[in-house]
Amino acid sequence: MILKIWTVANFITVLRVMLIPFVIICFYYGVHGAVKNQWIWWSISLFLLTICELTDFVDGYLARLMHQVSEFGALLDPLCDSMVRFSIFLSLSQLNIIPAWTVYVFFYRDLSVAYLRILAMAKGVVFSARISGKIKAIAQGVGIFIIVGIEFFKSLKIDILYGLISKEAFVLYVMLIVSGITIWSGLDYAYKIFSM
Repeated sequence: MILKIWTVANFITVLRVMLIPFVIICFYYGVHGAVKNQWIWWSISLFLLTICELTDFVDGYLARLMHQVSEFGALLDPLCDSMVRFSIFLSLSQLNIIPAWTVYVFFYRDLSVAYLRILAMAKGVVFSARISGKIKAIAQGVGIFIIVGIEFFKSLKIDILYGLISKEAFVLYVMLIVSGITIWSGLDYAYKIFSM
């Protein structure tokens, strides 16, 4: 049983979560570290975030390729995705880079979907990711890269927004879009469960 749970794909999924403390440390020093070194911390953050996103793609691909698709993996992958993205958004919020209210949106959406999955399991249905969940994941991933990318260029004293809009306003607009997609995804899951 243990061997069936710890497949290569599931190990890669868990590896994604194990990278998060390192990402958070990089975020912290990207803001509070020596000014001349901040760009290095943001560079490492972008590198680690890229690995996280690649493992999100690779784990599912390997599970199908190696015939290791399982109910456990179908539940583990979205759980790890939620842990990774929630940790990232919470850290960015604590550093006053994104608005704190957005973290609540992401947290309650994922908590609600987790509860809906339990309801589905009670009906004997394993509720794997829906297309709306994948779109939400892409939107959140893109949002994270945009925001961390802006911080990276800011640390190099490069204004990639060309003074057309303040960094704070731009980040707010990005988070409004990501939050809207996140809420829509949660409603889509709720509709699917309650229409079963």
